[in-house]
Amino acid sequence: MYSKTDLNYLSSVTETVAASSPEVAAIINKELERQRNNVCLIASENFTSAAVMAATGSCLTNKYSEGMVGKRYYSGCSVVDEMELFCREKWLEVFGVSETYHVNVQPHSGSQANFTAYTAFLTKGDTVLSMSLANGGHLTHGSPVNNSGKLYNFVHYEVDEEGFIQYEDIAAKLREHNPKLVVAGASSYSRIIDFARIRSIIDEYTAETGNTVFFMADIAHIAGLVVAGVHPTVDASNAKYFAFRVKVEALTEAAKLTTSMVSLYNSSGFEGQTHLAFKDAILVDYKTREVVENKWASSKFTGMQFEGEFDGW
Repeated sequence: MYSKTDLNYLSSVTETVAASSPEVAAIINKELERQRNNVCLIASENFTSAAVMAATGSCLTNKYSEGMVGKRYYSGCSVVDEMELFCREKWLEVFGVSETYHVNVQPHSGSQANFTAYTAFLTKGDTVLSMSLANGGHLTHGSPVNNSGKLYNFVHYEVDEEGFIQYEDIAAKLREHNPKLVVAGASSYSRIIDFARIRSIIDEYTAETGNTVFFMADIAHIAGLVVAGVHPTVDASNAKYFAFRVKVEALTEAAKLTTSMVSLYNSSGFEGQTHLAFKDAILVDYKTREVVENKWASSKFTGMQFEGEFDGW
């Protein structure tokens, strides 16, 4: 929830807005009250600090910077180039990976990041194996109402009656459909995904058939826990493997592919003001570590289920 510092900042913001538009300021205040008086359990929402909100509302919001660092299509981008490089360095630092790994911080959302990977490694009509929306997957994991489901041939693995992923179903559908890509990750799956087990299933299949299958882990909803080092199946030192191993099978060429797909096909302009918040978000993640570890200590973790008193994140 918001700290006193956060509330003081928000008060100053609404005062500034009110001078121009009292109506808009009133709506902002109504939303603030709604947030303060309701419990939010949506992974894609969180209460950011005053520093993050200030960064997203800074003068950087006035700058457009389409293209890549040093190769923009607009003038006056030297400062935002610094920002993008800073964000890349911080990303590598918090995930504990070396500079030999490629990271692109331009996508504005997880959906764009997913389409970047699809566009770089798939062609229209290619088969992809993922968890369906009905079982907890994301819209971009092949829902028929989403462009992913319209452009590619998605087939889905299921969960059992208790809500657990059926890993045997993944193995069976790999052999049945011969997909080019397997997607792991979810939007509304309350269990813990065993990424290593899925990787092992894919490796066994490729060794058996000789087929090339890319593996993409969509960790958007658990990234904070990964960075904090408290996710039970993904730690920070392994994040490079789960977060973007699919993009670095052949590092140089894959980096070129994903970079061009981000800047030319999916994102267009880099939002420097949003990425300025990254450093502060890192600090929040490490504060999260302490909170989660305390929760973890009061629970008994067995296999893929919790026993004892555990009231969630």
